[in-house]
Amino acid sequence: MTNRITKYQEGEISRLLDSKKTSEFLGMSIHWVKASRHKPELSGPPFLKIGRTVKYDIRDLNEWLETRKYRGTYEFSQTGGTK
Repeated sequence: MTNRITKYQEGEISRLLDSKKTSEFLGMSIHWVKASRHKPELSGPPFLKIGRTVKYDIRDLNEWLETRKYRGTYEFSQTGGTK
């Protein structure tokens, strides 16, 4: 229990974002963020499901964004849009 309190006090818990804050972080609509959880073709970011609550770990979002970097459209067409 002490470890959990310490992490919270250090701000580690704030790395979990709700759908609205995730949409702001990614620059995508909240509709897209929610839809990406249900439609595999959108290849959305990984999320956590805690009871009925959905959260996104900012570390996962940063990793997910890194996998979407391209140097040119030729790379995108070679991978079919995914890496």
